[in-house]
Amino acid sequence: LLESIPVIFISALSDPSDKVLGFQKGAVDYIEKPFSGQEVKARVATHLKLQYYQKQLEEQVASSEKRFQLTFENAAVGIAHARMDGSFFRVNKCFCNILGYGEQDFESLTVKNLTLPGEWEQDLLTLQDLFCNKIATIRREKQFIRKDKKIIWGRVTVSMARDSQNDSEYGIMVIEDITDRIEAETNR
Repeated sequence: LLESIPVIFISALSDPSDKVLGFQKGAVDYIEKPFSGQEVKARVATHLKLQYYQKQLEEQVASSEKRFQLTFENAAVGIAHARMDGSFFRVNKCFCNILGYGEQDFESLTVKNLTLPGEWEQDLLTLQDLFCNKIATIRREKQFIRKDKKIIWGRVTVSMARDSQNDSEYGIMVIEDITDRIEAETNR
C-alpha cells in the first residue's frame, strides 16, 4: 500500500547530486526550500492525477490483454505464433485440435514437423521473404501432417507481427481445416 503513495522530497539541499539521490530512493518530485504551500499543493495534485492516469492506463492494458487472450484462445480457426526458424511459442486450442497435438507438444515441434517431405525448403524460403518484408502475407492451401500421421488440407494465412521500427517480431499463422471440402471436390 505504501508503494502507491507518491513521495515528494522537500529539502534545503540544492545540489543536483542530492536531487538525483532523492529520485533514486523513490521520490517522484523534489522541492527546494524555501517553497510556497501553493506549489506543494499543486505538485501533490499533479502527482495524484498522474498516479490516477497511470492506474487507468494499467487497467486498460490489462483489459486489452484479457480480450486478446480470450479472442486468441476461443477463435474458430487455428492460430499460432512462430519464430523465423518455424518453432512455435504460442498456439490456440483450435490449432491443437486441427493438428491433433497438445499445446505442450508444440514446444518441441516446428512448422517443418507438420509439413510434407519435400515442401519444407520452399516453405522456408517463402517464410524468409515474409520475415524480411519482401512479401506482406502468405495465403495458400497446403497439406499438413497431423500427429496421427493423417494428411489434412488447410487454408493457411501467415502474416507478421512487427515492432514500431517495422522489424519482424514473429509470424502469425492462421489455419482452417478444409479437408472435407477438398475431399468433396475430389469425389465429384
